[in-house]
Amino acid sequence: MEISKEQRALYFERKCRESGYRDWGKTQNLARDLGVSHGQVSNWQSGALPRGHDEIWRVAEHLSIDIMEWIYGVENKSD
Repeated sequence: MEISKEQRALYFERKCRESGYRDWGKTQNLARDLGVSHGQVSNWQSGALPRGHDEIWRVAEHLSIDIMEWIYGVENKSD
């Protein structure tokens, strides 16, 4: 079961805010910090996922994202 793109976009935006990215310049700053294009970050902000596993891990690590919650909407309970 996957969550909707809208729900994923809201989750991504929340994690960006929690990581200190503010609205003004967020897309450019995140793209710079992760070494990706502005377009890639815009796609994630719209609810798309990064294309490869390595990129998913890198973004998740940078923003303290729970991958299971980001993709499926289910919080990972195993710590």
